[in-house]
Amino acid sequence: MFSADLHLPPALTRRRLPCMTHDLHQTAEQTERLFLVGIQTSTMSRAQAEASLDELVRLADSTDGEIVGSTLIRVRQPRPATYIPSGAIDELAGELAALDVRTVVLDEDVTATQQRNLEERWKPAKVLMRSELILDLFARRAQTSEGKLQIELAQHQYRLPRLRGFGAMMSRIGGGIGARGPGEKELEVDRRAIMRRIQALDEKILRLRMRRETQRARRGRSTIPTVALVGYTNAGKSTLLNSLTGADAFVEDKLFATLDPTARRCRLDSGMSVVVTDTVGFINRLPTQLAAAFRATLEEVLYADVLVHVVDATSPRAEHEIEVTRNVLAELGASAIPRLTVWNKIDALEEALGAGAPTPGFIEAQHPGTIAISALERTGLDRLGQAIEDLINEARPEAWLRFDYDSYADVARIEAAGAVHEIHHLPDGIWLRASLPPDLARRFEKQVVAEPPSELAGLAAEQDGAESGAARLVAKRAPAAPSPLPAEED
Repeated sequence: MFSADLHLPPALTRRRLPCMTHDLHQTAEQTERLFLVGIQTSTMSRAQAEASLDELVRLADSTDGEIVGSTLIRVRQPRPATYIPSGAIDELAGELAALDVRTVVLDEDVTATQQRNLEERWKPAKVLMRSELILDLFARRAQTSEGKLQIELAQHQYRLPRLRGFGAMMSRIGGGIGARGPGEKELEVDRRAIMRRIQALDEKILRLRMRRETQRARRGRSTIPTVALVGYTNAGKSTLLNSLTGADAFVEDKLFATLDPTARRCRLDSGMSVVVTDTVGFINRLPTQLAAAFRATLEEVLYADVLVHVVDATSPRAEHEIEVTRNVLAELGASAIPRLTVWNKIDALEEALGAGAPTPGFIEAQHPGTIAISALERTGLDRLGQAIEDLINEARPEAWLRFDYDSYADVARIEAAGAVHEIHHLPDGIWLRASLPPDLARRFEKQVVAEPPSELAGLAAEQDGAESGAARLVAKRAPAAPSPLPAEED
């Protein structure tokens, strides 16, 4: 029915990582031995179950535990008491004892009673679910006060309905994976105390959300376009942010290496300034409590002018990861925002997928309108920058405007938004052809003219389609600074 170590990569069998056990008085170093159990339900194919277990291996590898084995169990009909068939439980019990396993991680969320019963059958190992493992990872990665509050809220919301099922088993506060985070001291308090804590956290997060709204409004007034990097976890979004902006966001080849959103300003080769934001990565079957707690953070994408969907080109499940990302964006209401799909990590294609790996050109041919890049080696970033600028301009209405010569400040404001296609100095004033963001369109609606002077209209017709990048029709402007510039805090 199952076989141990079926899905465990050889590199993980010998890996020993320190696990920090938390209590109120001291911190001791030990290794927490993990065994992963995949579940194939009646609605899943074996390939789907194996892919989900593979992802669970990656999640567990991002913790401080030592993975000593894994298996896949088929469950046609969940058992009310234990979810897993009794025969499989007994057979696995011997394997767990032989391997001295301390933690069993299920790739499924079972009830608190089922979890307690499994722990009784597999003593002394504790049992965690996929959601608890993800919660633990988030608790490890959160750095900002807002991120820590969101994690604590999600932990309480997840554990609250499960308190009754554990009863005396709440002594799991001993520590280790799944018992970590800002809220661990609350595990043994009564439901009403936890509910009061949830209410207090909601109020704190609301205040932080209001402050974030103020920051968004300030960015909106600055007229600088915003580009949000979105995608599956570990697709390389933080590396791309660093390459585009010269920032120093934390980067690690693990799931959810970064959680807290980062915003940095950069200048494209054409001279257009943009603010690039890095968002929390998506994953299949993200716990609903986490999705709700991090909704305010995820909603940053709703205020972006362009979404850059970063895809790990080396992932064998890239198409599935694309689908998960699209579904999350649809749930957030971001489907209508202009989007550019970028295939990242082309420098590692052959190493990850072997000699038959697709070439970057083949990937782009198979997926028209996308761009293949290497954020690490900065390959293709010039094409990416041009594509971002094109999308921003397409989303903004184009218009002719005329300013008096004493209105250079207004002209400079429009140029700072990277919106100018042409600029002409004529006897009657300064003439611009520009793509205006909504706030500038409203601000300068009196300067908008239906048609340019005849001499400019003729020039525009001759040059239409010929200009590219930083080329401009008239009056050479100062050359654009090379990209990227040193990071600027937004």
